[in-house]
Amino acid sequence: MKACWGLVGGVWVLIAGLFPILLASCVPPPATSAERPPEAAEFEAVPDWAIHIKAPQAVTIESTPAQIESLRRELLEPELRPGTLYSSPEQIAAMAVAELNGHHEWDAGLLLAIATFRYRQQGALVVKLNELDRQQGRVETRQSYAVRQEEPFFVSRPSFSRELQLVRRRLREDGHAQKLVVAEPGATDDARQARPSLAPSLEGTVDPVPVLGTRSEDLAHPELADAFLARLQENRARALQNSGFELVPLTSFRRVALQHSVEYLVPSLIPDTSAQAEALRADLLALLADARPEQRSNAAFLLGSSLQSAALAMLRTALSKETDARVRASLQFALLRLGDEAQLAPLQATFENPEPSVAAHALQLTTWLSPELQARLNPELLVRAVKNRSTPHIARVDAAFTLGRIGAAHQITETAVASLLDLCREGDEHEVEAGCAAVRGLQQLTRERVRQLLVKNDSVAVRGALFVR
Repeated sequence: MKACWGLVGGVWVLIAGLFPILLASCVPPPATSAERPPEAAEFEAVPDWAIHIKAPQAVTIESTPAQIESLRRELLEPELRPGTLYSSPEQIAAMAVAELNGHHEWDAGLLLAIATFRYRQQGALVVKLNELDRQQGRVETRQSYAVRQEEPFFVSRPSFSRELQLVRRRLREDGHAQKLVVAEPGATDDARQARPSLAPSLEGTVDPVPVLGTRSEDLAHPELADAFLARLQENRARALQNSGFELVPLTSFRRVALQHSVEYLVPSLIPDTSAQAEALRADLLALLADARPEQRSNAAFLLGSSLQSAALAMLRTALSKETDARVRASLQFALLRLGDEAQLAPLQATFENPEPSVAAHALQLTTWLSPELQARLNPELLVRAVKNRSTPHIARVDAAFTLGRIGAAHQITETAVASLLDLCREGDEHEVEAGCAAVRGLQQLTRERVRQLLVKNDSVAVRGALFVR
């Protein structure tokens, strides 16, 4: 139930927030002064930078056949066209909430992925119109480049990824979600106080060490899924985009995403249900022999993460032949997850591989081990990774995360505690977040120990983590 409330809360933050939405698709280019009628003179003061900005429209939590059909037709177009009204990402997300209320979790996940895709379409159109404005002299080159510098923030950043995580958690649970009662914007304080608290913040893309659900993949709107999959495939063929398949928690999208993956480890592709894992098993086993090391590594990771015991023999055969260090680490991880404890020592040894990318990959894999296996890791190897400034940024974050999970259940050395405090105090933004989160959960920090550390530390981040503890 908390997961469902977390979804609703996250969606309403985006729906009800009072921030401008870059909806170039809804606003045609402005007329020149000569073209404007006299009565439009009062609008002359609108600055150039505001010509493609429009406030979000009110949305309602409903998902009607007409809305689904309208969205399906919109997906037939490869790109958004200027001057045409489309379903907003916020309205599509509201449709997802309505589907969740109707116990259509798979459709809710599909709609949240489409809502994220729509954000990307809007951002791409803003960039396109900005370049057109620059070419036609409607904005200065300096202003145009300023917009391009902000491109990642309004093309890639806006998303409903957290809400998708919560839906995926729901798919891994048996039974059905209870009916949701959403407090509308402007509701009384009593109505808001009656809502459960939001789900806690999530780590990673999905739950580490996931438990697979038993639900069948039942879609209320398969025609919408078909249209979205076709759109993503056509856009990729036309080089309009390279990703998007991994957003959708449906087997058909996962199957395509596996073929196009270019990463050694893609946690978002971990199956959510046992039926999904079974449906993708043959694809993953085939990828163990793929010519691309990224595909072999990711296949091994996914087979181990979803506890595919039927793959044990093929994983061992693949390890005996593998020469790529990162793929070997993924195969060792998979075998370790499937009960081959002899793989723990060689996987740990990879933490200190002289090739930074190999060490970073092995440390990332440890974040997906079970708590029991993490407790058997040598914490001093993790401490060395946290303290080594030459260790890749993401590897220090992953080492701190794993060390923190160990420290949340077991006593760790004072050297390990000191390394986490140092990272919380002196790391970059993400390292500080990881170090401080680990400090907050350390089991051995008693009230008296926290008081002592507060006296010795004047770092705002460290003191904040200790106060929470």
